[in-house]
Amino acid sequence: MNSEQNTIRNYPISKVIALPVGMLVLFYLLTFTARVQSNDVLVNTFTILSIFLSVFLLITLFVLHKKQKQPGIVVVIVQPHYVQMIMHLCIFVYWGWYWPQVYQQAILILAQLVFVHIFDLCFRWSQGQPWILGFGRFPIIFSTNLFLWFRDDWFYLQFVMITFGILAKDYFTWTKDGRRTHIFNPSAISLSVASLLLIITGTTEISWGNEISNTLNLPPYIYAEIFILGLIVQFLFGVTLVTLATVISLFLLGFIYYQLTGVYFFYTSDIPIAVFLGLHLLVTDPATSPKTNFGKFLFGLFYGLTVMVLFEVLEYFGAPTFYDKLLSIPILNLSIILLDKFARNTKVTSILSAVSSRNISPGKLNLIFMTIWFCIFFIWSQSGQLGKTHPGRESVYWEQACEKERRKACKVMHQLLEQECRNGSAVACARLGSLIRFGKGVSRDDHKAYEYVNQACKLGFKEACLHLHEYRPEN
Repeated sequence: MNSEQNTIRNYPISKVIALPVGMLVLFYLLTFTARVQSNDVLVNTFTILSIFLSVFLLITLFVLHKKQKQPGIVVVIVQPHYVQMIMHLCIFVYWGWYWPQVYQQAILILAQLVFVHIFDLCFRWSQGQPWILGFGRFPIIFSTNLFLWFRDDWFYLQFVMITFGILAKDYFTWTKDGRRTHIFNPSAISLSVASLLLIITGTTEISWGNEISNTLNLPPYIYAEIFILGLIVQFLFGVTLVTLATVISLFLLGFIYYQLTGVYFFYTSDIPIAVFLGLHLLVTDPATSPKTNFGKFLFGLFYGLTVMVLFEVLEYFGAPTFYDKLLSIPILNLSIILLDKFARNTKVTSILSAVSSRNISPGKLNLIFMTIWFCIFFIWSQSGQLGKTHPGRESVYWEQACEKERRKACKVMHQLLEQECRNGSAVACARLGSLIRFGKGVSRDDHKAYEYVNQACKLGFKEACLHLHEYRPEN
């Protein structure tokens, strides 16, 4: 059950001033941590933001004094907020165990949390609204940081991004089910806008987006962890159909693609780990997804479809494909009223209502959907197509597909060999040099071919050393 306390209490400024001042002091003290001190831009960012927040607080207090109003505080403890917070923390802990950069980011994530609480407090009090005390900002910050960080020299953009998400929750609203509520998932709208700007400007390298998408695969049982955490969310909030429909959409379209081309759509996985994370803990926000069962099902189907369409579009234009899971969510958020309206006026809804009338409660129906998803995941995990056991993760698979001239196979083969070579595989470097020398699946480049074979020799591959002279360019 959700626990909420919605009584607004107004206090004299003198009794509550310690709260924002204490948070402000904490934010400023983070400037002196080793993590922030390691980069001059970070130090300047924290210093400037400390000044900004101080000025904002003073202006807020002045406005309250001028209007002779007392600041209000309302405590709202909502189950979806703290449950999602715990789920996100579990992923950070496990992921960080295999990629230390996550733990190094902890201070900066804490800083974002403190910043958002201060900013939101000042914003609401200056607007004459009560400040909401609860866990609502935690899942916004955590889910944002599960998908995108900016590098230290550009980290001030992280604060811009999360501020936009917080403001979007207040300014982009509509009336749904008889009450005023936000339209967009706050973290999804900020991630989508940031992603779009990075794509347009061609500046993805100023973020950790690509590394985040790739390193999520490092923990050996990350799919299982996300699946289990997702089951908890699905059980508590009845959003299983969104996840289930997305999975069905991705599997079905991926199967059709495989039958037509003979290769995998996402190359190295049936469902990439970052997409798997998104369909569990990003697109399933109960507040910004449909209420009807059929509406949830359509919502999930469209998410799976748009992820695959965006993957193709991004790749066609030479943009990083990891943005595929982020860009469509705000558009889908805009569709939920229409989807629910459509769902209530279709024969499918009548059938579901007939089923429900046979003593099947919404909770039991959700358990049925969870059971179906559990069976699908179990079969998937036993098939050898999950995670690091997926055939598409091996360059040999793509070499064979390249020889048969399968769609994009040669391109993927080169990408995987380059990655294996960077990871220290001498055989991959030698193989890559040979392919480039003879122009197999890529433009011939004698100098680059020599570099790769020379690297294989340096890594201790004797055969590469024996044939190195054959690769030496004439010029």
